[in-house]
Formats: sequence, structure tokens, C-alpha cells
Amino acid sequence: DRLARDERAQERKRSFVMATDTSGMTFVQGLLTKECGAALKAALDAWSAPQPAEDSTLDPRSPGQRRHDALQHLA
Repeated sequence: DRLARDERAQERKRSFVMATDTSGMTFVQGLLTKECGAALKAALDAWSAPQPAEDSTLDPRSPGQRRHDALQHLA
């Protein structure tokens, strides 16, 4: 069945790599299964919505910065 083959292919291809550069920042790269990717996206989306300041100014962080901050919060 095609769905089972696709799931097996995703299991074989899955990976997640982290490396620290010379400045101390961490580079991440990965290929997540459909299930893992959906779970990670849901968790990050829940924590990465723009957060206006108390004076109602817009959140100055980019979407990428908000996702970074969400990942840090979840970790």
C-alpha cells in the first residue's frame, strides 16, 4: 500500500543535525517525518505568535526570530 511505503521511506530519511559554529551559535538542519514535522510546527506556532508590547506597538521580531524564541521556550 502506498501510504505504508511513504511512511517507511520517511522513517529511513529522517534526520536532525546540530552543529556549533565558531561564534557559538548553533546551526540546525533536518528532515522530519510528516508526524514529527506537524507536531513541531504546532508547538512552535502556539508559542510564536506576535506579542505586542504593553503600549500596543507591534512585535519587532521577525517570524524567524519568533520561532527561535518559541523553540528556546519549549526546550
